[in-house]
Amino acid sequence: MSDTPKFAETYCSQCGGSFGPGDSGFSHCDQHWSPGVRKAMARFDAGIAARRAREGYRVLATGSRLSVNSGPVDRVLGAYLEKHGLDLRLAAGGAPGIDTLVEEWALSMGVPFKRYAVDHNLDGPWPGAGPRRNQRMHDDFKPHEVAAFPGGKGTASMCRIAEQAGTLVTRVR
Repeated sequence: MSDTPKFAETYCSQCGGSFGPGDSGFSHCDQHWSPGVRKAMARFDAGIAARRAREGYRVLATGSRLSVNSGPVDRVLGAYLEKHGLDLRLAAGGAPGIDTLVEEWALSMGVPFKRYAVDHNLDGPWPGAGPRRNQRMHDDFKPHEVAAFPGGKGTASMCRIAEQAGTLVTRVR
């Protein structure tokens, strides 16, 4: 068994082929879509491409505050960079752990990064400051996707906020 983290995978119900990150909402790979679905997806893809050209592909990372290994972060963010190239934009909170590793990776790779540290003037006092910051971070950054590394209550809070907003959440194993 490999310790390399993987994106959550979905498999085509026709051929068994796996989908990559961002494709988990479909039951068939693009080779098995009907002509009507293909036409609709072409329009959808054109709209997404135009939006990304203006705004980039925004990924919000969330995960553990504890001491973590940078290997999984390097591999997962490297996959996003390979897929989205110069369109990639990253954000995370300002906590130690995953947030810090994501920021360091972004700076080392020249990827635009936005840090959302808790601001008690905006987010109020603890213990509610973290969840309020998570909501503010999602509302302001407007991610296309959340990369959820293993974590605790804060990570679960961020995933709930994203899922309720209809944002794709990719859980990294």
